[in-house]
Amino acid sequence: MLTIVLKEKAAKGEPNKPVGTVSAGELDTQIPARAKAEFDRGTSAANEGKFQEAIAHLQMAIELYPNYLMAHNDLGVQLLGQGKLDDAAVVLRKATALDSKAFNPWLNLGIVLVHQQNFSEAGDTLRRALALEANSPSARLYLGKALSGLDDHEAAEREFKTAHDLGGATFSLALYYLGHIYLNKGQRQRAMEMFQLYLKETPAAPNAEEVRKLIEILR
Repeated sequence: MLTIVLKEKAAKGEPNKPVGTVSAGELDTQIPARAKAEFDRGTSAANEGKFQEAIAHLQMAIELYPNYLMAHNDLGVQLLGQGKLDDAAVVLRKATALDSKAFNPWLNLGIVLVHQQNFSEAGDTLRRALALEANSPSARLYLGKALSGLDDHEAAEREFKTAHDLGGATFSLALYYLGHIYLNKGQRQRAMEMFQLYLKETPAAPNAEEVRKLIEILR
C-alpha cells in the first residue's frame, strides 16, 4: 500500500491555512534560543536524509523546551517515517494536547492511526483536523483510507473524490484508491478509468508497473 508522510505545514499543493486557524503554539514566542537551534539542526538533518540525527536534535529541542509544539509535530513525523508508530503516536498525542487548534499534529496523528489500522480513532482524529482545515486534501485522503478500513466505501469514495478535487494531480493517489473501491464493487470500467487517469497524472509512480498490469487485466 502506498503512503505519504507529511511534515509541518501543508503538503505540496495544499491550500494555505486560513488566518483564523493559526494556533497559539505556532506563534509561541517563549521558545529558548538553544531549543530553537536544536530544532533548526533537526530540520536541516531531515532535509539531508539524516533521519536518526534529526530525531536526536528534535528530542533535544523538546528536552530543552517541553512545550515545543512544532518539535513534537516534526519528531512525530520523523518517527512515523522510521516506522516507529507507537512512539510517533505518543509524541503527536502530546502535540495535540499542547494545542488543540494546531492542524498538523491532528493530521499526522490521524496518519499514524491509519498505519496502525486503528481506523475508528483515525476517523475521529482526521475529522478534528478537518474541523480546522476543511479544504485539506491530505486529511481528506487519509480520512478516505480510514473509512475504507471501516468498510464504509460510499463515504470513502466521497473523501477520495474531494481529496483529488482539492489537490489535483498532487493527490493523484486518491484516484488509485478510487480504482480499488470500484474494483471491489465490480465496476471494472470505472476502476480502469481511475487507474488510467492515475497513471496519466503520475506516470512515474512507484507502483506504475503494477497498475499497468491491472489495467491490462481489466480490458
